[in-house]
Amino acid sequence: MSLCTGAILLACCPVVLWAQAQAPDPALVFEAASLRPSGSAPVDSDPNAAVSAGRRLGGPGTSSPGRIFYSRTPLRRLIMDAYQVQSEQVSGPELLDSEKFDITANVRKGATKDQVDLMLQNLLKERFKLTLHKSTKEGLVYELTVVKGGSRMKAAASSERPEIRMARNNGLQRRTCRACSIADLIRSVEGFDPQRLAPERIVDRTGLTGRYDFTLEFESSLTSRSLKLSALQTQAHSGEDIFTALEKQLGLRLKQGSGPVELLIVDHIERTPGRKLRWS
Repeated sequence: MSLCTGAILLACCPVVLWAQAQAPDPALVFEAASLRPSGSAPVDSDPNAAVSAGRRLGGPGTSSPGRIFYSRTPLRRLIMDAYQVQSEQVSGPELLDSEKFDITANVRKGATKDQVDLMLQNLLKERFKLTLHKSTKEGLVYELTVVKGGSRMKAAASSERPEIRMARNNGLQRRTCRACSIADLIRSVEGFDPQRLAPERIVDRTGLTGRYDFTLEFESSLTSRSLKLSALQTQAHSGEDIFTALEKQLGLRLKQGSGPVELLIVDHIERTPGRKLRWS
């Protein structure tokens, strides 16, 4: 069963169609993938990590770099992860939120986080016959800039591929990053709380192009709420919100601004994933 949605776009709005005519690069396809509608039993997962519904576990930079897991995850969330966008940037049929799936996929050795995202894109196109197009609109964003005193991040000690380790303890979030770019930092902060994270996007205005080693700690309960709270309100909390932590620990500042916001409009997606097909 399939559902299609159409979108009427203004002539002045730039549109890019994403086609499926060509087979993907074999290096950007999961070695194997199991998909099933979510039932009462949780997906088979990393024995060293508890399954968290709706969030990706495993993959590069984790204790299970060769495999990723999703449990009870809606299609909207899979699209968000695959294309690195927020919920409000995805438009499509109701089944994006109503249908949930368990996924286990084997990642090719040495793959990066960005390559895993592309693998997930190809999986959605192959199994769910996903087609979509991209558009943009002017919207509210948060600009990441460097404070007057300069960045406090240290240049990476090695040229190895980026590694981000995430931990949570009693509401405190920690990001330990090695050889990470500003884009890696933004990605690690922007999507950690998919249920409550505000739609404002983070845009890199730092001008920093290198790779860095750093640790960032912030109180997770303040992150999404602080996008709406005033400075006086956030001072009532003992922990540092993401804004304060970035400035004090890394020498970076988030400030509100406006800019182009990318939109993904789903034209077609099938409710039931098909069997694995061979690309020819």
